[in-house]
Amino acid sequence: MVFYRGTVEALADRYVVFRDDYGAISRLLLELIRAEALARGYHIITCPCAMHPEDQIDHIFIPALRLAFLTDNLWHPIQLPGVQPCAAPALVDRENCPASVPACASTTVPPPSSSTRLSP
Repeated sequence: MVFYRGTVEALADRYVVFRDDYGAISRLLLELIRAEALARGYHIITCPCAMHPEDQIDHIFIPALRLAFLTDNLWHPIQLPGVQPCAAPALVDRENCPASVPACASTTVPPPSSSTRLSP
């Protein structure tokens, strides 16, 4: 797969990168981020997964905020200067996550204590 770093840098100055080799967690996060951004009236650019375009989002851009949410994995590793990927499995609420999701079974990091919302 191809990752177009120049496109990312042209559309955003701020990046949130989710490291997720299985696509299980980033998929859910990006669906929630997309819904929230649209509900707030932002124009967004949604980049579907090349392998599963009908049901998986890999990246979202919110041009008005110069903000990108990106999925980093084996198929499109993201290497942007000064950007440290967030391990997506660390964001899982294991109490409400099915054991069949690999990230739920393997993480030992507790979920965040509060949620972060997009600000207009």
